[in-house]
Amino acid sequence: MSAKDEVEYCGRCDRQQSAGADKCKVCGRPTVTWDTSRESATDIRRKWKTLYG
Repeated sequence: MSAKDEVEYCGRCDRQQSAGADKCKVCGRPTVTWDTSRESATDIRRKWKTLYG
């Protein structure tokens, strides 16, 4: 897996940010790591909502 394909995703703000941050820069909620080359946007939204929503 390439690091360039990984971002952090916040389901509350529906935004991406650089990998490595465990909290959203805007709202402070937890993020999940998204491998954009293997997971769809729908998958990652479901993953975030299951964990934090």
